[in-house]
Amino acid sequence: MRSMLWVRRDVECEQVSVPSADLTVVLLRLPDRSVLLASVYVEGSNTAALSEPMRFLDDVISTAQRRSGPHLDVLVAGDFNRHDQLWGEDGILTTG
Repeated sequence: MRSMLWVRRDVECEQVSVPSADLTVVLLRLPDRSVLLASVYVEGSNTAALSEPMRFLDDVISTAQRRSGPHLDVLVAGDFNRHDQLWGEDGILTTG
């Protein structure tokens, strides 16, 4: 497992099953809305590794929107293991 989420005990939530160790998804149920929270891990410099988790995530978001109605917020976070072009990818520029 390369992805995980921690949710406070007092927050109502449901883990959403996703067939990937690189994607963890939880549906938080708040008083006035639902929040779909996803943690994504993408192996460094592997563009193809991003495709599968994004397909899974797209399916999960569509399903959650149908179930939760119009008040669904989506938050995607994680260690995407990428390097910003402004910083020179693997090296760090002294200017920028």
